[in-house]
Amino acid sequence: MSAPIFNFFRYDIPLRSALSFGNREAMHSRRGLLVRCRMDDAEGWGEVAPLDGYSRDTLEEVEREILSAETFTLPSLKCGMDWAASASQGGPAGGDDGVEIARLVAHDQVVIDAEPGSTVKVKVGRSELQQDIRRVRQLMDEHPGIIFRLDANRAWRVEDAVTFARAVENERLAFIEEPLRDFADYESFDQQTAVGFALDESLVDYAPWPWKNLRALVIKPTLLGGFSVVDELIQWAFDHDRYAVISSMYESGVGIRRLAAMAAERTPDVPAGLDTYSRLAGDVVTPGVTMQNGMMKLNDAWQVDMDKLVQLA
Repeated sequence: MSAPIFNFFRYDIPLRSALSFGNREAMHSRRGLLVRCRMDDAEGWGEVAPLDGYSRDTLEEVEREILSAETFTLPSLKCGMDWAASASQGGPAGGDDGVEIARLVAHDQVVIDAEPGSTVKVKVGRSELQQDIRRVRQLMDEHPGIIFRLDANRAWRVEDAVTFARAVENERLAFIEEPLRDFADYESFDQQTAVGFALDESLVDYAPWPWKNLRALVIKPTLLGGFSVVDELIQWAFDHDRYAVISSMYESGVGIRRLAAMAAERTPDVPAGLDTYSRLAGDVVTPGVTMQNGMMKLNDAWQVDMDKLVQLA
């Protein structure tokens, strides 16, 4: 077997609406890299898609490392190369049934388009606390057949998080994702409430701890790095009777397909957090990823549209 050859290509996909992370300027398009791995007569694609203001690395840092470094260390780059290498060797395709996804509900969205029995993820933490409480209660009342995940993106002090959790506690609330600004406050939060919570971006800096109300690990491979890190966290969740949620960061159809295949193989019974794809106004693959009745289909043939890419290296 010959050594793998990697090539990198820039893409720029418009978004349906602007996104902002931290104090960064709002994004109006999703920029990233596709990576192609060729080995003997086989070819596979992956994606390198850090988010400025959210990821540990930036796209500019990734491009500098590709062009100048002898070894690659940045997490999003390692993830994309793992994906491409695995795909070139016939990695998982996701199966004929596809994967169930959790529909994403924006901060200002008051109507949910989801089927009874499905799971949705509702963004909270950007509005005044009582406004968030009223909105979540209303959504739960109006959609009695839906399972809710809430995502606060580290918005609250522990006192506000406890107030919110007690106010919205419901048997259909799966968890509140990253409710706390300070990781050190999770012990206190766990003692004061019975509501489940999940860790996401905290997994970059902290090992998970088996608090009684820690329900899930939300795992973003693009954020965390190569497959070994992802598999270690999935195994931790399994060993501690929690569950793992494979989640996306506005990747293109290439990255979303890799994430969906990973979810179908490693966490088949857990709705994946891949609905960021619906926020893209275009794609670099043909055809785009299809979603129907809460399922993301994966068994259709697709190809990369090279006319939408600019080669980097």
